[in-house]
Amino acid sequence: MKLYSGYYEICPGKVVLLPYPMSRMEMTRWRFGPLIALPGLAAGAVGGLGSAAIGGIGGLASGVGGLASSVGGMVGGPSGIAKIGGTGMSLLGQFMGGQSKEADIKNLQTIADYNARVYDMQARTERQKALFEQKRQAKRGARVQSTLTAQLGAAGGLGSPVALDLAAEQATELELENLLLGYEGEIFARRAESQAGIYKLQSRIYKQQFEAQKKANLFGVGKSLLSGFGNIFS
Repeated sequence: MKLYSGYYEICPGKVVLLPYPMSRMEMTRWRFGPLIALPGLAAGAVGGLGSAAIGGIGGLASGVGGLASSVGGMVGGPSGIAKIGGTGMSLLGQFMGGQSKEADIKNLQTIADYNARVYDMQARTERQKALFEQKRQAKRGARVQSTLTAQLGAAGGLGSPVALDLAAEQATELELENLLLGYEGEIFARRAESQAGIYKLQSRIYKQQFEAQKKANLFGVGKSLLSGFGNIFS
């Protein structure tokens, strides 16, 4: 279903400002305020602006073409035609310039999203790496403990207080080493998550800028369009 937004020619010579994107069926049920009476030139041009908001550059070009066609019989002489052409080219240039700004902001948002995903992945990798190192260290610690126990047993001092102290000290050092591996991995993971959070915030800001730029482009073209009417009929 095709939706229309902005100014719409509800009947010949009568234009309304749509409160939100609407279909023609919704327009028949909506109770509009006072209709805006515009000359044929203004109505055709505003209709072209509504098409541009939906169809992009092609819609704007179509609207400008309709503008020139509708005023062909209203403005005579080379000077009038020159004004129409100048207004149309100015509007097209302004619209394309706004589209370029939107594309630049969208590219920045895409880059920020990509960087956020990279750092999120790095955080997961750091935790997995730390877990692997802890498991490997635990196996190595078990072998060390087993070797120490065998050596003490061979020396005949397995039950002495000194042997027990040595075994306990060795176990404590191995456990501390294991905990440090996990702690170090968590630090690296949180550092990556913090960086990912910064890029996610940048992405949200760029998204807001993109929406604001979109609205600014539409209203800017509309303002220039209405201003151009005065120049044409002056």
